[in-house]
Amino acid sequence: INETITVVLFCVCRNEAKTEGKSELIPSIKFRHSCLLRNQRCIAAYLYDRLLRIRALRWEYGSVLPTAIRFHMCAEEMEWFNQYKKSLATYMRSIGGEEGLDITQDMKPPKSLYIQVSAVLFYTFCFYIFHFNLKCFVI
Repeated sequence: INETITVVLFCVCRNEAKTEGKSELIPSIKFRHSCLLRNQRCIAAYLYDRLLRIRALRWEYGSVLPTAIRFHMCAEEMEWFNQYKKSLATYMRSIGGEEGLDITQDMKPPKSLYIQVSAVLFYTFCFYIFHFNLKCFVI
């Protein structure tokens, strides 16, 4: 990718130098420049796709990647992975009370559509709201 970026920058400089004085070369220079812009878009899409895949690796494998996967990642990708891992850990500690909430567990939904829920505390504020609404209708 670094080689492609170097070639793109070199060709852009050549395009700017060649446009002075020769009007018959302008269509070919514009075509070459549009090809360079396309290559830049392809590289950006490729890099974005890699970032999405690296992010998915955190959810699939956890905070420690296998050696076989780390071998195929460059230093910048490992740095991005570590930063994402830290950000996710900070977020999980911030929710769910003192212990935090591990949102990476139980990634598959339950097989049944209905689950049994038991209440730990009984709140009666709904009852008071009902009486309040009832009094409003009486008046």
